[in-house]
Formats: sequence, C-alpha cells, structure tokens
Amino acid sequence: VPDQQPVPSREGYRFTAWYADERLREVYDWSQPLVGDRILYAKWEKNADITLYGIDAARYQGEVDWEAVKAGGVSFVFLRLGYRGYTSGGLNKDDNFEVNYEGATAAGLDVGVYIFSQAVNEAEAIEEARYVLSELQGRNLDLPVVLDYELATDASGYLGRLYEADLSGEQYAAV
Repeated sequence: VPDQQPVPSREGYRFTAWYADERLREVYDWSQPLVGDRILYAKWEKNADITLYGIDAARYQGEVDWEAVKAGGVSFVFLRLGYRGYTSGGLNKDDNFEVNYEGATAAGLDVGVYIFSQAVNEAEAIEEARYVLSELQGRNLDLPVVLDYELATDASGYLGRLYEADLSGEQYAAV
C-alpha cells in the first residue's frame, strides 16, 4: 500500500479522485493492497466549472467571525484597506483592516485588499497606490490589490468630489 496516492496535474483542470472503473463510478480504495498491474482512472474537473465563494469586508460589517465565514463555504475575502474621502479627499485606513486581516488569514482564507478610490486625477491615483503599498508593510497577499473606483452616493443620489469633477471617459481611464 503506497504511503500517499499519486496526485497528477493537468493544465486547466483539477484532479478529484482515482477510480477503479472506466465509467468513474467506483472510487479506488487505497487501503487495499495494490497487487500486479492495475489500470486506474483519474477524474478531472475543469477549472472553469469550479465555483469559489468570497466576500468583501470593511468597517461596515462590524466584528466578523472569520471561522464561521470559512465554515460557511467562503474561500476568499477582499478587505478594504483604506479609502479616499469623498468630500475632503484625504486618505484613510479602514478602522477594521488590521483585525480583519488577522482574522481572515488565521482562518485560512485567501486575502486580497482594495482601496475605495475617489481619485480625480492621475497624481491622486499614484498617491493611493503608494498609500496601499505603505500600509501593507510588506505583507504577502494571496489575491491582488484592487481599485474600487466608483461614485459616492447617498439617498439623494451621487455626490462628492469625484462626481463634481465630472471626468471624461479618458480621464477615468487614466486614473
């Protein structure tokens, strides 16, 4: 009996199990001795067919039970690292970033971060990128840094400095 069953790899697919039959109905029992020559059949699942569930978290979610999140089937999280104020334009760290980062990584979730951007020009976008890098303090992430670039709203509609800047499509793209 082998100590470990072989795990093959195939680009674009995920290996799921070894089967004793060609129709993939009888999972091979590795506890039984392997005697003589035996043909085994690998079952594959296309990566595109795999669904992963994730969430984003910021101070608005309050205290998060990360173990319960993981147990609920979530495999990744994007954490709001910070934001640019939609009125003053100042850069701010999310109040819950540190506790969320610690909890999510301790629970074994894949972590990425985002910044809620209200940049009105390229210089502010560069400032936000530098801010993110400085706040990450060399942490390794499993997922990318994301720019959450959208207009601020309240019950009356759009508002804030980004809305008032009335940027053209080219200016948005430059940011």
